[in-house]
Amino acid sequence: MGVHPKRRRVVDKRAAIIDAAVSLFAHRGFYGTTVPEIAAAAGVATGSIYLYFKTKEALVNAALTERKQGMFAIFVAAANADGDWETRFRRVWRQLVAYAIAHPADFLFFEMHHHAAYIEPATRAAGDRLMAVAVDFMGAMMTAHDVASPSPETMVSLIWGALVGLLKAADQKYLRLDPQMVEAAGLVLWRAASGSGAPSPSPIATLHSRSERLSP
Repeated sequence: MGVHPKRRRVVDKRAAIIDAAVSLFAHRGFYGTTVPEIAAAAGVATGSIYLYFKTKEALVNAALTERKQGMFAIFVAAANADGDWETRFRRVWRQLVAYAIAHPADFLFFEMHHHAAYIEPATRAAGDRLMAVAVDFMGAMMTAHDVASPSPETMVSLIWGALVGLLKAADQKYLRLDPQMVEAAGLVLWRAASGSGAPSPSPIATLHSRSERLSP
């Protein structure tokens, strides 16, 4: 049974508003973005936004919650699929990078708004839930490889920082996140997280050769 056309229009319009809000909030900030600007970017009337969200605060909370839930679903699916620890870890990394490439504004949005005063406790909980499942996954993996230090929380933070750093570098045209680069970075992170020692020469050579080409 298909979705009723009217219902589909409602879903599409709401999704367009969320997409526009995320992009504008990510690049202009919450206070630098107006509701009419969001409406214009979404292709809807300003009044239509208030049919879905009572306030701009309600909109930013809904957007942050939904995008964090989307990332949570991707993480859980990748982490729980079949394979040994390396396969699962590198699959998670690959899927997170793919999500980031498909939704480049989301990570800026996350960084700018998670700790803001207008973010509600329930919205923060969505981010905390993602962090908790990542820490649990990392802790189990590190235990399986007899890695006692750093803590799983620290390692998750380092990997998140690596992801954000690569995204920023790609956005500034310092590098290109092609599959070879993603796999090389994933292997470096896996070796660090699992205590498996230095990476094999090939990914290091790939990263080094790229950095040489970017040197003045």
